[in-house]
Order: sequence, then structure tokens, then C-alpha cells
Amino acid sequence: MWVTAVSSGRSPQSVQVGVGRCVLGRAPACDVVIEDPHVSQQHAQLDVTPEGAWLADLQSTNGTFVAGDRLQRREWLAVPSEFSVGETTVRLTVDEPTVLLGAPPAAASTSSPDAPPAPPASHDIGGAGPVAGGDVTIRGGRDAAGRDLKTGNDDQS
Repeated sequence: MWVTAVSSGRSPQSVQVGVGRCVLGRAPACDVVIEDPHVSQQHAQLDVTPEGAWLADLQSTNGTFVAGDRLQRREWLAVPSEFSVGETTVRLTVDEPTVLLGAPPAAASTSSPDAPPAPPASHDIGGAGPVAGGDVTIRGGRDAAGRDLKTGNDDQS
């Protein structure tokens, strides 16, 4: 599981964590160090399982929030999910996170923040169906249905 801390004015920091206890806070000894003055030395704890994580606040000064509500007792978080500590948003994901360099494009803002990302566009080359790996030139042959594939330059006869 990946834990990504996104603090205002700082680059996102991601840490891969395994099953077990994971402490988040400002202290250098924490498993996930969050450089936010509103985060306590030992602010919150994740008890990571293969299916998700239990989140607990460690009696922090400024609290831990899930969906805008202050955490009062341990809460189960499925993956993907997010919560906040201080002025930092913490995201839990299964796949390695990508670093966002800015706000998402305006067209992307119409989708729900909890919606899964759209699948990558497939490339349809000469009726051969989707091709893994992106730009591919097919020089000839037959597809799975037995159709002849175009050679890419039909004027060579």
C-alpha cells in the first residue's frame, strides 16, 4: 500500500508501507514523516492489512479527519481513500502514485474525486484491436480473426 502526504507548498511525498503498524507525524522516527507545523510529533497510526487499514488518532493536538469529521475512535479505511492531519491530505492507494504537478485539467474536474481513473486509451490499428504499449507499426500479418492486416503503406504493389 502507498501512503502519499500532500501538504500545501510542498511536493507530495509517497511511502510504500507493508502490513503492520505505521505511525504518521513530524517526528523523524515516524514511519511517514509529515512536514506540517499543524501535525503532532506522533499524530496518527495506520494498522495496515492486505484489504485496507485501521486509522487511529494518537491524541493529536489538531485532530485527524475523515470526510471532514474529526476521528473519535479507530475507523476502517478501504483503499483507495484519504484523510487529513493538520493541513495535510493523506491518500492511501494500492498502486504507486503519480506526482501531480498542478491542478487537474478542467475537464477532469467533472468526475467524482472518489471515482477510479479512466482506463488508458487503446490504440486501434487496422482493425487489429487494442495494442499494449502505445505507438506500434504493423507491417503485415493476420489478426486473431484471420483478417489481413494493412502494411502501413498501401501504395507499394
